[in-house]
Amino acid sequence: MKHEFRMAERPGTAKTEKEEPEVVEGGSKQDDHQHDTLKYSLLGPSLTKAGQDSVDQSKVSEIIYNASKGSKFFNREEVKDKILTQKIEQILEKKRRLEKLDLTRELRAADQLITQLEVSRDLTQYIVHVDCDAFYAAVEQLDRPELKDVPFAVGGGVLTTCNYLARKFGCRSGMAGFVAKKLCPNLLLLPLNFDKYTSKAQEVRQVLAQYDPRFESASIDEAYLNITEYCAEHNMTPEDTVQQMRNVIHEKTKITVSAGIAANSKLAKICSNMNKPNGQYVLPNDRNAIMNFMRDLPTRKVNGIGRVLERELQEIGIKTCGDIYPQRQLLVRARTYFFDCGTTSFLS
Repeated sequence: MKHEFRMAERPGTAKTEKEEPEVVEGGSKQDDHQHDTLKYSLLGPSLTKAGQDSVDQSKVSEIIYNASKGSKFFNREEVKDKILTQKIEQILEKKRRLEKLDLTRELRAADQLITQLEVSRDLTQYIVHVDCDAFYAAVEQLDRPELKDVPFAVGGGVLTTCNYLARKFGCRSGMAGFVAKKLCPNLLLLPLNFDKYTSKAQEVRQVLAQYDPRFESASIDEAYLNITEYCAEHNMTPEDTVQQMRNVIHEKTKITVSAGIAANSKLAKICSNMNKPNGQYVLPNDRNAIMNFMRDLPTRKVNGIGRVLERELQEIGIKTCGDIYPQRQLLVRARTYFFDCGTTSFLS
């Protein structure tokens, strides 16, 4: 069966318009809040990428802010941030009104949804999310081993990826090249070579097909597999199966991959980022283990929650997945009252 990889390419509480901004030295609290939210937004969509956890993001955001100030990109982000702030002010006002109402019906609807999800919970499958480590950079390094000790990125005007050494400086995919140079003056920029990446991706998926012929590609460097049948047929644990698969991939392709093992694809995706690079993480197929894992997980770690929705959720008091349950009745109402999307999907 032929498989094709598709190319993939907060802070604070806003005031209502009725309140007068409290003036402090050098400006108002509203101004300070606006600068903080803009700086956080400028950190980009790849903030949760592996290699960023140990980086001083406040320092990085300050450098990005100063490096891009006055540019078209900065001006666009500033306008979008102001619009989002105004939207959040409206959301908070609506939330205050809702909190004065009887939301018994919404609470009952939320609990019914949770009951339905509990009944449909399937803990019999072992799903794996495989993600190549800094894929484009890893492929480039095969041809140029000397790059191992050099911070470098692939891409021109905008970085497509960068190696883990560059990530220690705060560089990340989606970042403008000139901004990345401010963070890491010695950063080496390499041009893209899609033919080379596609060829290496083919080598990786040949190995994946041995463990699940029906695997699904999420992008050129990641895929989902169901290894339930393989584990049963070979009398192997999911952990040992994935370790073996990763070893074979490294042996045949000379690049490393990380993996997450869980009961479904959403959880597996989260888990694959836990022990990057060149690692794996297994979340047991156990309800209590899953609930404990998700309880303290920041919402931004969930695939599909980006900068905008993360901030909207934070502003109404939802910073972790565990914060969802106490506000489930509000989220049921929020589907048509707060946000522009089906927010109740997070209950699942």
